[in-house]
Amino acid sequence: PVAKRAFSIATEYFRTWTSPPSVRILADTIGNQAFYMFYLRSTHTSQILPMSVFMMDTAIGSAMLPRYVRACLSEPTADLTMEIQDAAGAIFMFMSATNWNIALQRAKSCLYLALSRGDEVADLTDIRFLEYATMDITRLAQLIDAFADAFTRVKAADQLKLAVVLRRAIWGFITRCGGTFMDMHTNMYRPSTSRLETLLDSVSAVIDAHTRPCANPVYYQLMIMLIMLCPDLLAASAEHVIEHGEAREDGCSKHAMFIGKIHQQLISRDVPESVVIGAMELQRVTTVMTALPGNNAFRLSERFDADINAVLLDSSNRLSPYREETCETKLLLLGTMSCQFQLSPEKAMQIFLPRVTGPKAEPWMQLVFIHAVSASLMQRYYRNGLASAPLFNKM
Repeated sequence: PVAKRAFSIATEYFRTWTSPPSVRILADTIGNQAFYMFYLRSTHTSQILPMSVFMMDTAIGSAMLPRYVRACLSEPTADLTMEIQDAAGAIFMFMSATNWNIALQRAKSCLYLALSRGDEVADLTDIRFLEYATMDITRLAQLIDAFADAFTRVKAADQLKLAVVLRRAIWGFITRCGGTFMDMHTNMYRPSTSRLETLLDSVSAVIDAHTRPCANPVYYQLMIMLIMLCPDLLAASAEHVIEHGEAREDGCSKHAMFIGKIHQQLISRDVPESVVIGAMELQRVTTVMTALPGNNAFRLSERFDADINAVLLDSSNRLSPYREETCETKLLLLGTMSCQFQLSPEKAMQIFLPRVTGPKAEPWMQLVFIHAVSASLMQRYYRNGLASAPLFNKM
C-alpha cells in the first residue's frame, strides 16, 4: 500500500536529512507508484485493480486526488518553498492517518508557544501542516477545541494565520469525509464539541470590529465554514433569508443572522470584496453536497447566485476592496462561474453563454468561461460524474 511505502521511505530519508532534494526523491518515489496505479485504473477493469488503489482513495478521499497528483507528480519549480511544503504535506497526510495524537500534540505545543512568546514572532509551522492532515469528525472536534482556546489570546497577525489553517482543515474534513458531512445535514447534528459556539463568537467579533475597511476575506470564509458545521444554524439562516428576504432578529441567533447580513450587503451599492468571497465560499461548499437534493446550502446558494453575478458583471465595478489593492474581478467571476456550472449547468449556460458569444464578446470573458467549464469538468471527472452531465457531453 502507498501509505506503508511512504512511511518506510520517509523514515529512511529523515534519518539522513541533508537537503531539500531528499524530499524531492521521496515525492518522486511515491509519485511513481501513484502514477502506475492511476495508469492501471485507466486501462484495467476494477476487478483486477490492486487493492492499494482503493486504500489510497479511502485514505485521502477522491476529491483530494487532484491535489495529491500535483503534490507528488509536479515538475520542480523555482518556488522551492512551496515545492518542499507540498511534498512534505503529502508525507504529513499519511503520517497523521495513524499518528494523529502526535500531530495534535505538536499543534497544541505550537499554540502554547505562540501564546507565551508575547511580542515575539510565533513559529506556526506545525500548525500550518494541519491543512494536509487526514481528518475525520472526531479529529476536527479536537482541533476546534484547541483553536477556540487560543484564537482570542494571540496577536491579530497570528489570528489570521490560525483562521487560514482552520478553514483549510475543515475543507480537509469535508473532502475526505463527504459522507459524514452530508449525514450531519441529513440528521442535523454537529461535531461533538462545546467550543464551536465560542469559536463562532470569536470570529464574529473580529469581523464586527472591522467596518471600514472590511475584515480580511479569510474570516468571512471561516465563519461560513463554521456555520456549515452547524446544520441547525444553516437551517435557521435559510428560513429567514429565503422566506423573509432577510435575517430577522426574532427567533434567529446572531450567527444565523450572519448569512442574512451577507445577503443584505450583496444587494447594497458598494459591496465589500470580503462579503462576495464569503458568499462564494458557501457556493463552493454546496458543490460538495450535490448528492443531497434540496439541502439548505443549495437553497441559499441559489439565492446568492443572481446577487453575486450582478456585482461581478457590473461594468461600474461595485466591489469595495478590504485593502488598498484593486480587486481582481476576473478571478472571482471564474470561481463563482465554476461553482454555478457544477450546481446548475443548464441555468449557468443560459446566463453566461450569451456574454461569450457574438461580435461584442470580450476576450477576457471568453477565457473566464472556458476556464470555468474546464474546472467544472475536472471536478466531475474526479467524482465520476461526467455520465450524468448530458449538457457538457453535448458541448
